[in-house]
Amino acid sequence: MRAGERLPTVRDLAQRYDISFSSARLAVEHLKKVGLVQCIQGSGTYVKSPPQSTTTSPSTVYLFLDSRAHLMGELPHHLTVGLQKARILSINGICQGDRPEQIQHILARWKMEPPKAVVVKGVTTQSIEKSIRESCPPGTRIIATMRHPQLCPTGWHSVNPDYRAAYRIAAQHLLKNGHTRIGLLVKPRIVKPHWPNTLLKAFMWHTEQILAVGLMLREAEIDRGLTIHYNLSVNGDPSAIPTDEENVARMARWLNQPHRPTAVITEDFRFLGLKLAARRAGLRLGEDIAVICVGSQFLSEATDFPHISLGYDLVAQHIVELITKSDDAVDGAARHILVPPTFSATP
Repeated sequence: MRAGERLPTVRDLAQRYDISFSSARLAVEHLKKVGLVQCIQGSGTYVKSPPQSTTTSPSTVYLFLDSRAHLMGELPHHLTVGLQKARILSINGICQGDRPEQIQHILARWKMEPPKAVVVKGVTTQSIEKSIRESCPPGTRIIATMRHPQLCPTGWHSVNPDYRAAYRIAAQHLLKNGHTRIGLLVKPRIVKPHWPNTLLKAFMWHTEQILAVGLMLREAEIDRGLTIHYNLSVNGDPSAIPTDEENVARMARWLNQPHRPTAVITEDFRFLGLKLAARRAGLRLGEDIAVICVGSQFLSEATDFPHISLGYDLVAQHIVELITKSDDAVDGAARHILVPPTFSATP
């Protein structure tokens, strides 16, 4: 809609898009909050005119995330809101598997409308990565997130939660409370065929988790205090929620072994699988087994156990700052930023 045009009423929006009245109202309230519309009492809600300095086409950022909303829903939300406040248009592109042709229509647009930046979540395939690199016009910043800096091509920036710090804090808390047998629930190890041999099985986030807890146990002079359970992939997705029958059964056996962990550190979205496995093993989480969840603030808080927020809101904030920095501020150097976690010992 152009500046000065009147928005439909909330009731009309709800009917047009088949959504609830409250959802339509909240959407309009959000547009007001980020300064895109203004309400004139007795007249209606209108699209605001942009400042004189931004009368040209808005800057555009492409977000190549993925479809696993259970894993990354909070980060795209904060990122989109932050870009809106900076008056930057965000366009989503989803990469699934090794199929660069699925994003060719997006890459073709870059010749006519060069993006201000491109944000890539996670480790994509070599062919998709190559297509993005070759299609990016000069001056376009590429920022990776949820991806170890060692796996970033030269010149790419990165902004990530500090996983190692998060799991170190979790281990410290458990050791302080007398736990000497700590379990980690992680995804299976992944080996990408295009990775250099020096990086095979290395620099994965669960490697950071294992190193953090293992080193804390070593410093405490505790031998054989770490036990690791690798979830199986579900439909080829190593990060899928582990609630399928085979994973639950395997976890239950892990929790029932003679030297079972007395505490488990797990990513928030794996918690439901852990809860089902503990019930099957006849154990009570929080009593027989202590639990610390790591990840999204909202999901972790919902577990009613101590939790560590990875600060997705701050990750998004740093990404937006990298996008909006002047060329002089960046000075041609790739920035690799780690965002510190926040620990809450009480639900």
